[in-house]
Amino acid sequence: MNSLDPNFSRQWSPGEPGAGDPRREASVTFRGPSDVADEQTLLDPANQSLADAIRITFRILQLGMVVLFGLYLLSGFQMVKEGEHGIRLLFGKIETGRLDPGFRFSWPYPFGELVKIKKGANEMRVDDSFWVDVPAGTPRDTSVDKLNAQFSLKPAEKSGSLLTADGSIAHTRVVATYRREEASQYAANVLPDQEEKLVREVVKRCIVVATAETSIDEFLKPSEKRESVAARARALAQQMLNDLKSGIQIDALSLDQPIAPLALKADFAKKETAVSNRGRAIDDANAAANQILSAAAGRAAPYLVTAINEYEAAVDAADTAKQAQALAKVDALLEGKPVEINGAVVEGLSEGGKVVQMLSEANTFRSQIKATRKQQLTLFDAKLQQFKANPLVMVNREWSDALARFYSKESVQMMFTPVGQGQLQLVLNADPDIVRELDRVRKRDEAEASQRERQRKQDEERFRTKTDLQTVPG
Repeated sequence: MNSLDPNFSRQWSPGEPGAGDPRREASVTFRGPSDVADEQTLLDPANQSLADAIRITFRILQLGMVVLFGLYLLSGFQMVKEGEHGIRLLFGKIETGRLDPGFRFSWPYPFGELVKIKKGANEMRVDDSFWVDVPAGTPRDTSVDKLNAQFSLKPAEKSGSLLTADGSIAHTRVVATYRREEASQYAANVLPDQEEKLVREVVKRCIVVATAETSIDEFLKPSEKRESVAARARALAQQMLNDLKSGIQIDALSLDQPIAPLALKADFAKKETAVSNRGRAIDDANAAANQILSAAAGRAAPYLVTAINEYEAAVDAADTAKQAQALAKVDALLEGKPVEINGAVVEGLSEGGKVVQMLSEANTFRSQIKATRKQQLTLFDAKLQQFKANPLVMVNREWSDALARFYSKESVQMMFTPVGQGQLQLVLNADPDIVRELDRVRKRDEAEASQRERQRKQDEERFRTKTDLQTVPG
């Protein structure tokens, strides 16, 4: 029997090599080709199922990765609201510096980012740096009149101040309004938690500089002829912020309650009163001058002043031609004719004013006198011819006319006496009718005079209200 036969078993004789201990079980079992084929057939479905499961799992993983990548990309879409600026960053670098409000896309973190900057107005106050030392708990809106006067400065105790150009001390509070105008510069150079501090320090520095260039009078009451401390400080602060490329725009800067030292409050009040009285006196004088000019020349007053100034300048220069031109302008203005004054043509300004009224009355009187004298001359020539022809008749007629005019006067009373009366004694008293008539005439004249006076005052009042007339520069 073949030793390779699995059913083969050999018996060992005692003493034979190899005989002795019983044979242990074989650790390896050999199978034939048919057994291997059967096992392979059993394993193929399992391997196929495992491969299919792995393939499906991988597909699901791929789909999940695609979905996650899509969600990752979608996370880059963000809404920029109204009142905000958007900045698109890519690898930390600004790709788009200013995005308008709306739905915007930016590469998601860590590749990119969409930074949103609010552009609304912000208010910043400087209350203590330049203000007097006030007790703790004092309301901010406490009136200056209720603060106690201090005769020394104590910076360590929050006693702030400013120095003016004339060496005076002043106090004030500052209110500034700013906004983030250039979002890209702001995002690149300003830390959000340091923003207000930056603006505060810049404003404080510029207030100090602007005050040092201004006197105490202009600090307390800005002049229209010169830039105020607030305006100067705002310009300096804006320039400094621009130099820092902060992207911040200061919209407004104002001084809140600028005051002098409280210890000198009474002295400055007296000075302000004197200045106010001076201004009021100047205004009253200008009003009186305008009233007088208006009453004298009406609406033509400012132009007449200009023409008169031209005439006086021509007199000083001994220029007779310009003198004649200036006088011609004066006459034309009084007559309401077109006149060129400082390049502008004016006309029809002759109504109103005493000068125009006097000129009108003078012209009327001249015409009346001329007509009267002409009429008298004509009558005299006629009577002269009559006298030459018949002197006696001429004289009698003139005498009769003169006597008739005398008798026709209201103050003349006629009494007739009997013929042949030798001696006549008369006891006379005033005629009541004549007295009443004379009283009526007197009252009428007084009423007319009163009416004229009221009219004159009304004219003056009318001219007084027109205080906006100013002298036209020559």
